[in-house]
Amino acid sequence: MSERLMVVSAHAADWVWRCSGTIAKYKKMGAAVSVVCLTHGERGESGALWKQPDQTAKTVKATRLRESTEAAKFLGVDEFEMWDYPDHPLVSSEEILNRLNDKMRQFKPTLIITHDWHDDTNADHVAASDITFTAFGMARHKGVPSQCQDTTGIVQIYGFEPSQTERSGYMPQVYIDITDVWDAEQYGYSNKYFFS
Repeated sequence: MSERLMVVSAHAADWVWRCSGTIAKYKKMGAAVSVVCLTHGERGESGALWKQPDQTAKTVKATRLRESTEAAKFLGVDEFEMWDYPDHPLVSSEEILNRLNDKMRQFKPTLIITHDWHDDTNADHVAASDITFTAFGMARHKGVPSQCQDTTGIVQIYGFEPSQTERSGYMPQVYIDITDVWDAEQYGYSNKYFFS
């Protein structure tokens, strides 16, 4: 069975900033990749956009959706979903847990990457980690109600590096060598795929 990588991101830009190299690496190896953004990140993760004139939550969300969709397409992501839960704060709920439980059962990941639970620089990142771990626990058990009755296997969940590693006490345990997919020209890191 080929690898099936699922990435769960609190905000629209987090997954691109923190694991696009890993996604490119796994795509090169033939893996299927699913990315779920729990929020657009319109409240607390879009400061530069809010400085522009005439911005509204709707226009900021539209920009974030467009940017993330373009990045997903560029990286060859097989399934990309932008959910519309509020950020700052991102709050766990029965609805979001059930939805992610269903998604995990449907996609059947062999590996999951989300925010590290040490990432205390942003409460939404910790919430996303908690939501991911809880939903995965649900997805493993037959007795948990779901639209998809299949369960997931037991897979490893990894946390990507927080923005301020020293402050968070983050100690990386696993390194992914992305040298063979790191090409600033090819991936447009010099301009196009930095988020606003």
